[in-house]
Amino acid sequence: MTTFKSVLQKNNGKYLVDKYGLATIYIKYRHKSENGYFSTGVSISPANWQGDKDQSNPVHRKHQDFKKLNLEVSKLKSDLQQLVIDLKQKKMDPTVQTVTDLFNNKNDEVQGINPLSHTL
Repeated sequence: MTTFKSVLQKNNGKYLVDKYGLATIYIKYRHKSENGYFSTGVSISPANWQGDKDQSNPVHRKHQDFKKLNLEVSKLKSDLQQLVIDLKQKKMDPTVQTVTDLFNNKNDEVQGINPLSHTL
C-alpha cells in the first residue's frame, strides 16, 4: 500500500526546528513498509502546524501565508502522487528509492519516465 502524508519531523516527541524555531514540512511517502521524506521547502513554527488534524490544510489559518503555503505542500504531494501513478502505469514498482531518485533527478530517465516532466 502506498500513502502520502504531510509531516513535521520529530525526535523524542519534539519537533525538529532550526535556529529560528522553524520546522520544515515534509511529505512522507510510504510504500511496502519503507518510508521516504521529501522536503516541501516550507518551514513554519510548530505552533502553526495542524497537519496531524487536517492533511488538506496542514498550515493553520493563523499563519499570514497559510493559503500559499498549503498550496505549495499540496502541489508537491500531488506531483509525487502523479510520479507514482506514472511508475505503476509503466508496470514498475514505485519503491522509495526509485521515487527518491526521480524526485532528485539522479537518473536522467528511468525506464521511459522523464524526471524533467515531474518538476517538483
